[in-house]
Formats: sequence, C-alpha cells, structure tokens
Amino acid sequence: MKLLKWIKKVLRLPYTLYKLLKFVKDNQSTLIQLTTNRTTLEQLANQKHAVDLSPIYISQALEKVSHVFTKKRTIIFDARGYFGDNIKYAYLAFVSKAKEKNINCYFLTEDLVQYNLLTQVGLPCMPLPFEEWGDKEMRILLETAVVFTCEHFYARKFKTPLPYALLAGAKKFQLWHGFPIKRVGFLNLRTAKYYLAHNSLAADMLASSITDAFLALSKSSKEMWLERLSFKDFLPFGFPRNDIFFKDLTNLDLLNVDDIAFKKVILANEQHRPVIFYTPTFRDFVGAHWFKDAKIDEIANFCKENNYLFLVNLHPYEQSAISELKKLYPSILFVEPHTDIHPLIKYTDILIVDYSSIIFDFLLLDRPLIFYRPDHKNYLANSRTLISQYVDNMPGEIVSTPQELQQSVSNAVKYQQKTSIDPFAKKREELRQEIFDHCDGNAAERVINWTEENYLPKE
Repeated sequence: MKLLKWIKKVLRLPYTLYKLLKFVKDNQSTLIQLTTNRTTLEQLANQKHAVDLSPIYISQALEKVSHVFTKKRTIIFDARGYFGDNIKYAYLAFVSKAKEKNINCYFLTEDLVQYNLLTQVGLPCMPLPFEEWGDKEMRILLETAVVFTCEHFYARKFKTPLPYALLAGAKKFQLWHGFPIKRVGFLNLRTAKYYLAHNSLAADMLASSITDAFLALSKSSKEMWLERLSFKDFLPFGFPRNDIFFKDLTNLDLLNVDDIAFKKVILANEQHRPVIFYTPTFRDFVGAHWFKDAKIDEIANFCKENNYLFLVNLHPYEQSAISELKKLYPSILFVEPHTDIHPLIKYTDILIVDYSSIIFDFLLLDRPLIFYRPDHKNYLANSRTLISQYVDNMPGEIVSTPQELQQSVSNAVKYQQKTSIDPFAKKREELRQEIFDHCDGNAAERVINWTEENYLPKE
C-alpha cells in the first residue's frame, strides 16, 4: 500500500502530510532514517505489512522528524481545559511582545470554544480541526522551538497524536499550575490495585517525566519539586497569572472571566462591601457530593444577612456538578465553569480555602485567609497526602463547622477593615518571603527574556 493510503488509514491525516514528509526527505536526507531498522520512507511504503502498523509507530516516526527539523522563533502555547492560569497570561504577554521580538506565537487547542474566544479578538491560534491541517500548519509545529504548558504534556492529551509528534523536538517549558500543598507527580503514585483498575500507571509516569524548563516561585523550592517532577532548567521567576495583581486589567486579561461575577465583585468593591470567595479543591473519587455535607448554604446566608458578597468556585474536576448545585442552592453565586478566576481573586477581600495552592497566590495581596476543612479526616483517608510543613502552619484560622466559619468570616472582615488587629499578618509575611523570590508583577517578562536568550534561535 502506498504511504499516502497507509497514513490516512492509520491517522486519518491529509495528503499534505505525505507532501511535507517528502519535502523533509528531499531537503534533509538525514531524516530518512525514521525507524530502528533504518527503513526508508519508500521501502516502508512498499512493505505489504505496512497497513498493519499502529498509530504509535507513525507517531514515533514523526517525532524523529521533529527532533532534527530546523527550528525557528516560533512558540506554541498548549491549552488547558479552560483559557486561564499561567498559560493564559504567559501567552498574552508573549503575544504583546511578538512583533517587537520577531517571535511567532500560536495557541494550540482542540476546544472550539477556546479557539473562537481567541480568534474573535484577533489572537493567533492553530486552526481546527487538526485533521485538516496542511503543509503550512504542520511546518509551523515542526519548526516550533518551544512549547509552553501548565499541565502534563504527553500524547494521550490529544485526540490524535499528530500535534504531540510534530512538537517532539521543541523545548518543553512547564509553567505548572500551583505550589503544592498536597502530593503531586512522583509522590502521588497510587496503589498497584488502582493502576490495574484504571490502567493509568504509564500515564502518571509520563505525566511526571522530564521537561526542559520548570517555572517556580523560589530557588529554595527546587529540591521539593525534584521529588515530584523532572526538569533540566529550574527557573524561580514567579507565576505569570499573578502579574495582574500588580497592574490594571486589560480587556484581554478579562477574556474567559465570568462577566456577571466580575461585575458584582467590582460593584461590591465600589460599595465597600466585603467580597468573600470560597475556592475549595477537588476530592479524589467522590465528585462534588461533599459540598452538600459542608453546608455552604449556611455561610452564604450569613454573608447575605451581613451584606457581604459571597462567591463559590469549584475545582474544574467538579464543575460538572454546578448546574445541579445551582438548583439546590439558588442563593449561592457560583462562578461559571471553566473560567479564569484570577481577576476575581484580585478584588477578593477574604479567601476561604482548604487545600488549594491558590493560598499562595493570595499571599501576594496580603489579605485574610480562612481554612475551612469540614471533612479533613475523610480527605486525608481518601484523597491526597498533605505536606505537613504547610498544613500545620497556615496563615489563617482553621475551622471545621459552619458556625466556626461564620465567626472566622466576621473576624476576618474586621482584620481587613482595620477595626481589629490581624493576628495572622506576620505569619502571612513570613510565608510570603519563604515562598516567593519575586513580588513585583514581572514574572512573564522574566520568562520572555530567559526564553529568548536560551531557547529561541538567534535572528
């Protein structure tokens, strides 16, 4: 079977892929040796058994092409499940500097909603669907020098292995999505029984595999991260998502922000009404069932009675339950699923958390934190192991009942309004100095400058 038919059968790829591979062969003969037995493309196309080869095989061949393909000043930003977090703000920062620095930037997503959101305001994206890519699109990925991501980057992330394979030769810059208070990466490997049931050992190991650069908050956290993930260059530059705490927001910063929630937060600020934001993390294996037992409606009613604005943002893993929870608790303002909450955090007076790393972002604003843990024993038993040095020394009150939470909110409002001395102010300052090397809103700028100097080909 001819190579064209073989490729289309295996990966449902267009004819242009064959043309692109032929271009590579004709112009860079070193790329011919694609397989371990050094079979050429022509020989491979003529093999009778070629039709039986798997997508993994052709994907591996394309990865080898990518590794030796000449790179240009091109950067790809790999999407999360929503447009937000470090990937959003790094992308926007690079796009703002792209013309000045002669860099080509593209956002890579399989989500049509994200794609439309960005392209409608003129932001550069790789086109959809991937299966219709031609020479131009595939060449862009082969020529990409750096891939930015803020979560795991491996073939299973994509519906087709094509993007991963074409980007294999690019430097991988891991922005990650938080400072750990619970176990992640290598320290989150579960039992053999779990792996057998979920077939996820390989995925977890790949997810924690080596990247070229890893973004962090401080030099002192390097050893801690090496226990969890693998990387070559460790860069304690700070998180781009936190830069907005130090500057005025732009229209682009507000892309994919819950507009209704944001307007209510701004109005509450103008009216000098305290904004109370509850941002719990997810519970492994149980979905959002725990929310009902936590009696969040009681604190919501308490805030309403006291003219406080109360918002809830569930973790993305649990946001599928929001439509049901809205019906059960119509008085609670739930932030819309899969939206960016950092502009809301910027204007939050008091943050209620449990085990989420958003704790550390909020330290930069130096405002009261409350730790509400109504299911602490169950969480420890059935979800993640926690890092004791942070769990046992939190810069805020730790409470477990709705009544305690209401009292803590009352106390925190007084701290924030300067009508009572905040007993946790010093602890917040100490932890902020420990966690952050930089508190200046220039994280994205440091990432841009370092990337240009170290990972992009010179002009």
